[in-house]
Amino acid sequence: YGFTMDKLEEYNVGTEIVAGRGCWIIEDKSGSFVGFDARFWVDMETGICLKSTGSNGCVDYEVTELNLKY
Repeated sequence: YGFTMDKLEEYNVGTEIVAGRGCWIIEDKSGSFVGFDARFWVDMETGICLKSTGSNGCVDYEVTELNLKY
């Protein structure tokens, strides 16, 4: 997903820790942002989506470990 800072701020509903990382919780109940009802947990530092839940074909997943040493 192409998250931009203005959209992150507009749809941010809180924060949570996922895989030991601070994440913004991005929620789109209207479907106007991504096209369907969904919630995404986006790493504050990297912008990587570490968790998602939703409807209409959204793949529910959660990263349990993130290794940024590459």
